[in-house]
Amino acid sequence: MVIPIIGKIVEFVVHPFARGALSADGVQWSSEVTTGAADTDVVVEEVAINPIAVGGGDVVVGAVMEFEFGLTAAFKALFADYAKWAASTAYALGDFVVPATHNDRIYECTTAGTSGTAEPTWPTAEGGTVTDNTVTWTCRFIKDTYKWQARNKGGTWVDLHNPVTISPTTSSYAESTFSGRFAPTANFDAVPFDVQLILRCNYANQGRAKTKNSGYAGCLYKIS
Repeated sequence: MVIPIIGKIVEFVVHPFARGALSADGVQWSSEVTTGAADTDVVVEEVAINPIAVGGGDVVVGAVMEFEFGLTAAFKALFADYAKWAASTAYALGDFVVPATHNDRIYECTTAGTSGTAEPTWPTAEGGTVTDNTVTWTCRFIKDTYKWQARNKGGTWVDLHNPVTISPTTSSYAESTFSGRFAPTANFDAVPFDVQLILRCNYANQGRAKTKNSGYAGCLYKIS
């Protein structure tokens, strides 16, 4: 952390995320978090940012001038609990399958019937359809939606950016970083403060995320 003092202006920067044992490459991750019910927020990680007292005692804040963030997390989809397509099988409306060779898509039965003897050629565009004997399959994407939030400690959460929706793969995590300055606003204009990452997924139990130790949070503030 860095706390240079220029007159009565203090700059504070800390890396509070994904703290753990040392690693060979210096990269650490928080625990993996999996979503629960569809379209329901879960907290990936929440941290408290409490600037160290300057000169002993508590820091008395006159005004926060600006906040600054570099927030990194990684996302994927589990594609768990979906059966592989089977030949000559009766499928009901709303059933889901995945291809024998996984392609990071799921397919919803949108016309009930019985599948053919050979696996169809699966469309990969979202909403694309294919006829499989008397069944119609529609291509669906598993989508993670996330956002970073902050607040005055214990207060009301403020979104640091608009929600972001991605279609992650099951094979590897995809990293994403949000960074930049953030002006003080109602409910987020003082220290100490809290930061958290929120995740939801459009299908139950399919989203997964973790935060990276390179993420940082900081602020410039006046001491009164």
